[in-house]
Amino acid sequence: MNTVKRNRNILYWMRKPWLKFPLITIGVILVFFITMTVAYSLPNERIEINTQSSLESIESASDWPNVFYSGEGAILDLYTDRVMLNMNFVQNQDNYNVVQQAMDNNSYAQYWHGYQIFLRPLLEIFTYSQIKYLLMFVIFILFALCIILLKEKLNVGIALLFAAVTIAGYIILAPMCLQYSSVFIIMMGAIIAICKLYRPGEKAILKWAYTFLIIGMVTNFLDLLTFPIITLGMPLIVLFLLNLKYNSNYMLKRNIIALFVNSCTWFIGYAFTWIAKWILASIILHRNVIQEAILRIFFRTGGNEQYPVDRSIMFHDNFNTYFGTLGNKFWIILAIILITFLILYIFFKKPVKTLTATIPFLVVMVYPVIWMLVLSNHSQVHVFFVYRILMILPFAFFSAVIYLIDWIKLKEKINKRKVTKSIL
Repeated sequence: MNTVKRNRNILYWMRKPWLKFPLITIGVILVFFITMTVAYSLPNERIEINTQSSLESIESASDWPNVFYSGEGAILDLYTDRVMLNMNFVQNQDNYNVVQQAMDNNSYAQYWHGYQIFLRPLLEIFTYSQIKYLLMFVIFILFALCIILLKEKLNVGIALLFAAVTIAGYIILAPMCLQYSSVFIIMMGAIIAICKLYRPGEKAILKWAYTFLIIGMVTNFLDLLTFPIITLGMPLIVLFLLNLKYNSNYMLKRNIIALFVNSCTWFIGYAFTWIAKWILASIILHRNVIQEAILRIFFRTGGNEQYPVDRSIMFHDNFNTYFGTLGNKFWIILAIILITFLILYIFFKKPVKTLTATIPFLVVMVYPVIWMLVLSNHSQVHVFFVYRILMILPFAFFSAVIYLIDWIKLKEKINKRKVTKSIL
């Protein structure tokens, strides 16, 4: 009886929301640790053969080739892809056991390098080129699913907007570069999950808090600090739109709560996953990885004498890379789009009170700017991939604009004119 009562007490406390967060966090970290150890337990012989073949296939390519078009937006990061591949020539095999190898990552221990749980098994069978070929299917199937679900759950305007901002972020390059693929996959996977899990009328604050906690953790695990904030900003905007469509009575309140809670849990998940790696690596490797990581953070935020930070140049270069590919023509196109939406808003606007519902969208628009301000050196040195975080800005702004227009009224007006014409 005492055992049964004790088990019931344990189950009771496990259902407490405040206890679920640390349990989920520790559980996910444990999964990361185990999967990395398993990945490094695989025999190295076949992996090293395919890795060598893969490196030879891109030997003649530059570290940062411009694939097509002009400007920095279409640059691949083959330098980091080579680093990711070289991780599979495991150093210190004689001195380190499998767990230490998984934590050391060839002395690059500040990151989890979680992509290795996929890359190492794939390199048992495939080469780098073949893996990128498979990635093409994964990424564009996810892209298509996002567009289909956004059209189905929201409207065709949001679906087209999502397609436009991600295409402008050169999603077409994602299968060509391992470095870029992880964040795009996580972002689209998160949007698909939110669309599928959403239940109209459900008060699911904790459900989404847990979801964004895990999204932040998975992002840090797989990514090498590319443009990770899109895995928060883009899914969060989709959640706002779903709340506005299906829970009109909670327009501002629900989205303010979603903004604050989910942003916090994403950042907590992202930061804790990073800190957990430093702590685990320091303990397992008997070296101060925490200090190494902190020194790296100071460099990425403030730069040094060799890479001084100029925030005005950093902002200009990032904005110009995302928005400036078409030159002055872009501003003409943008002006036409804005005027069109303004006319539609004047004649088919929703009640004035709906304006307040757009406040969370405007806050999320600032997220890329805050990210670049904090990680100024990183955003300046790596403009050619960091600029993609700016896709959040037009997605948030135009999502708010699309929401403010009464499309039902517009459709009724069009149908009325069609009926009038047919009578005449």
